[in-house]
Amino acid sequence: MPQQILTYWFIAQIIGLAGLPLARLVVGALPAAGYPFAKPLGLLMVGYLAWLLAMLGLAPFGTGLVIACIVAVALLGGLSHAEGHPRAIWAWLRANWRTVVMYEIIFTAAFVYLAVQRSYEWGFIGPNPWGTERPMDFAFFNAIQRSATFPPHDPWMAGFSINYYYLGYLLMASVALLGGLPAGVSYNLSLALLFALAAQGIAGMVVTLVRVARPQAIRSGWAVALLSVVLVLGVGNQGGALQVISGTEKILALEGRDMLRLLVNGVGNRATVTLDPPFRGADFEGTTEIVPSDQIKDFNWWNSSRALWDSFPDENGRSRQYAITEFPFFSFWLGDMHPHVMALPFGLLAMALALHVVVRPEMPTYGQGRKSWVELLTVGAVLGGLYAINSWDLPVYLLLFLIAIFLRAVRDTHDTKQAIAWRTLGIQVLLVVFVAFALYVPFHLTFRSLVGGKAPLVDIPLLATASRTLGIVAWSKTPLQTFMIIFGLFLVPLLGWMTTNTLDRKNWYLPWVVMLVTLLIGIGIGFPLLVLAPLAAYSFMAAIERSREGFAGESFALAMFALCCAICFGTEIIYIRDTFENRMNTIFKFYYQVWLIWGTLAGYGLWRVLVAAPVQQQAPHSLMARLSLRFGQILTILLFLPLLAGALVYPILTLSKLYGEGTQIGLNGTNPRERDPDGAAAIAWLRQNVSSESVILEPTDGGYDTGGLGLGGVSSSTGLAAVMGWTGHQRQWRGGDPSVLDQIEPRRQDVDTIYTTLDSAQARDLLSKYKVRYIYVGPTERAAYSPDALAKFDQIGTVAFQQGAVTIYAVGQ
Repeated sequence: MPQQILTYWFIAQIIGLAGLPLARLVVGALPAAGYPFAKPLGLLMVGYLAWLLAMLGLAPFGTGLVIACIVAVALLGGLSHAEGHPRAIWAWLRANWRTVVMYEIIFTAAFVYLAVQRSYEWGFIGPNPWGTERPMDFAFFNAIQRSATFPPHDPWMAGFSINYYYLGYLLMASVALLGGLPAGVSYNLSLALLFALAAQGIAGMVVTLVRVARPQAIRSGWAVALLSVVLVLGVGNQGGALQVISGTEKILALEGRDMLRLLVNGVGNRATVTLDPPFRGADFEGTTEIVPSDQIKDFNWWNSSRALWDSFPDENGRSRQYAITEFPFFSFWLGDMHPHVMALPFGLLAMALALHVVVRPEMPTYGQGRKSWVELLTVGAVLGGLYAINSWDLPVYLLLFLIAIFLRAVRDTHDTKQAIAWRTLGIQVLLVVFVAFALYVPFHLTFRSLVGGKAPLVDIPLLATASRTLGIVAWSKTPLQTFMIIFGLFLVPLLGWMTTNTLDRKNWYLPWVVMLVTLLIGIGIGFPLLVLAPLAAYSFMAAIERSREGFAGESFALAMFALCCAICFGTEIIYIRDTFENRMNTIFKFYYQVWLIWGTLAGYGLWRVLVAAPVQQQAPHSLMARLSLRFGQILTILLFLPLLAGALVYPILTLSKLYGEGTQIGLNGTNPRERDPDGAAAIAWLRQNVSSESVILEPTDGGYDTGGLGLGGVSSSTGLAAVMGWTGHQRQWRGGDPSVLDQIEPRRQDVDTIYTTLDSAQARDLLSKYKVRYIYVGPTERAAYSPDALAKFDQIGTVAFQQGAVTIYAVGQ
């Protein structure tokens, strides 16, 4: 295992060095000259070039192409500007070696930590890419490595390309090709790489914000940077603490009154609590009594990822349904390498690009000269790539970047009466938006959005189009206590910072009075997060004011805070219409981004409150302001520390179970198809001997392989295309394309027919219809289908592989 970890670490360093010249161009004005963002930038640009060349049919995707793209990215950065020359980079590295060492310590520690964590197995937590949605992630990860041309083939629907946000999988597949390690090892080390890139990016953002505000604040900057890494990646929400205090895993599903009863009961005599009326809704339908128990011993690590529950009115009253409230520690603990996880380091990269725009010496002049064109194309590749990695990220970070351009234009009005250069601003905005879209035209032309296929809610032109994708939240709003359970740890230092940020202003308290009144009104009408609207507006106005005053980093931090307030407010009003027809995914995807942004800002906010409050730098206006500052600092600490302790309950209890009761089995995870020597040999044979274009036949399942039989596992482990994989997931991926959606169930039935029919001619016709080249028959198939039905394959095909209970038949030409 150490050699495997070292292999991936070395590849990351090579890619980081290749990306460093470009990083010095696009974020070079930041204190560390772009170093903490060189690795994700290099990886994204290498992956983008490889994807584009394979997409256009100019080169086959593979190890050779990835290596060539690494060289190309390094040359592009090195030749486009003087700071990218190797001599300039070497001189900077020698002069700033302490900074480099600190960032590499963070990266390496995070990488090794998660790699070791992934090597332990406890229940279905562990290195095996099976359970929840890991089979899907493993399938895409392997299928892309087997696809010489793009778009990559869909391993679970032969004849179609992947209709999902697959660029993140491609980036991880590129590193896997370079590493040459077993598929299971590469999958787990990819998760470790993402974790380490995110940790380094978080530290880079926080140190940068601190150094921009106060260049000499080196030690305190690193301290709060490490704190922010923990806040984003190393803690949970308050659900774990509430579960332990109340003695029940059900507490998050209950409404506020019952939640309070359980908490009081949990710290008291822990009697049985009766629910009247009984609970109605998901997971706990019909629950009438809750008996507290020892939740430290029986900790439910799943329920914290379902902390927000909506109440839907129906004929019997109200039914409670959860929205997903996943957070990064949960994601890496679970091991799903999903797009929202893979987007983490690249979201941080986008933040850095936006911050660079705000703090750079001059307004961007994209499209004017070779250097600016390279910068524009790089920025466009990053921002546009977010859609292909995880489409939910694009609107947030593109808007943040455009806000940054606006704040930079505002900054030029500092100490002058000059108006904002709206024409220049507009040109830069249009160029960025155009290039971000244009660079990914091949993706957009071959991808059908997962949403937009619903019947319109409003049958009026324009509104009908919008209502196919967007719906109005017409049920309950998020309770204040739920919002604080999820984000309270971040909001305490952020609101403390926001308050101290205004203490040197006259009438500083008036906006907070307005927000308090709005909060009370919101609580009264059942819409407590209404307060986020004036908070977002006030924060954005403060960002503009700080920019005019020349405080570039502070203005950008305020703008990020405002944007997240607006996002959370927006999820109370509208949701994205998908398969689930509620806001489960809307909350999931947008709250995940808010967690990243607010968690990163929280360390900076705490630093501002305790170390660098504005009123400590200039004469305050009043004694009240000085007293308010001290009170705010004390109150922030008194609230923050208990919330931090509560957030640490989740990782402490989960990791203690993993390391105390789990077994270290290494990084080479397998699925149920590979758990015996026969199956392992069969999968190895398919990987080594079958061409990537071949179609295989294996049984399908509705989704999640609830029986643990490994259904869909042959295609998932090999990357070869099956006639049909998990139908439930295909319905989600094809939700925006009704014509393809209609083919899913007939395919499932045809697969079943091929295995069950006794009519060899019928089976041949169906095999020919889907161009099947290989039929897999193992213990799962022998248990599910009659021997007579399986015997027909001896006449239909020839035995290509046979060992023990596994036979693979070759059919067709």
